[in-house]
Amino acid sequence: MKRRGFTLIELLVVIAIIAILAAILFPVFAQAKAAAKKTSDLSNLKQQGLAIIMYEADVDDQIPFGLDNNWQAAWPLLVVPYVKNGAMGAQDYGKGAGLFRSPFDTNPAPAPGVDPIASALGTTISYGANGYFDCNAGCVLHGMFTPMAQGWILPDTKSATAVTRPAETVMLGNKYNTEAVAYGSMGVFSAFYGAVFIGPDWFDWGAPGEIPNGNPNAGWVNGALNAPYPKGPRGAVGITTGGQANFAFADGHAKSMKPEATNPDPIGKPQSNMWNADR
Repeated sequence: MKRRGFTLIELLVVIAIIAILAAILFPVFAQAKAAAKKTSDLSNLKQQGLAIIMYEADVDDQIPFGLDNNWQAAWPLLVVPYVKNGAMGAQDYGKGAGLFRSPFDTNPAPAPGVDPIASALGTTISYGANGYFDCNAGCVLHGMFTPMAQGWILPDTKSATAVTRPAETVMLGNKYNTEAVAYGSMGVFSAFYGAVFIGPDWFDWGAPGEIPNGNPNAGWVNGALNAPYPKGPRGAVGITTGGQANFAFADGHAKSMKPEATNPDPIGKPQSNMWNADR
């Protein structure tokens, strides 16, 4: 009996078939992985939102500070007791921050060995709270979270019952350290720098805080609709997949939507600004 091996043509055909299958399947795998990340990220925001609501129930309906005046009690630290996967003490520094870190945030947490509480640094986080200030008429706090408790901003927090349309008011959203650092800010060093969305040009040295601006005829930079992060239509909001981002709302629900849809036309339709908790 003669032993017959594969011919070169047969080997090439098999290799070609494998290559074609790989080209078809790899994008599918990538999409599945991205979808899983998006679901995990949305779950993070959902849990954070519920933790904030539980915090409010324990402190006479008061929304936690976005950042207090000693820079050591931003909202993530205040709500840590209400979550199981979000410890942010010194022992966890450098290990990520549980549900406060998004799977889309590629910057690693800072190296371990620094006490985040004593140093006022904090574990880097991937989400920002709505501390929107409307500076078109005297810089009035229209967001949910007081950005700072220092006298030059506001000394007190806001009541949750003061939010007029809780199901349509943004509480939290994606805000990645990776993008803040690439922009040139100090956001990699602290949860507190990146903890709040405030408004145009506030805290850009720490982590950009611009909210989205979806107006079709006006952008953040000389009317440029395609201005780069954080001046474009999505502001400083981090993208998950398909141009969308995840948001938690004041009533506790969370969903994915395009960032510019949260503030589609601040000039023509200010009542549609989901960052305005007083509308």
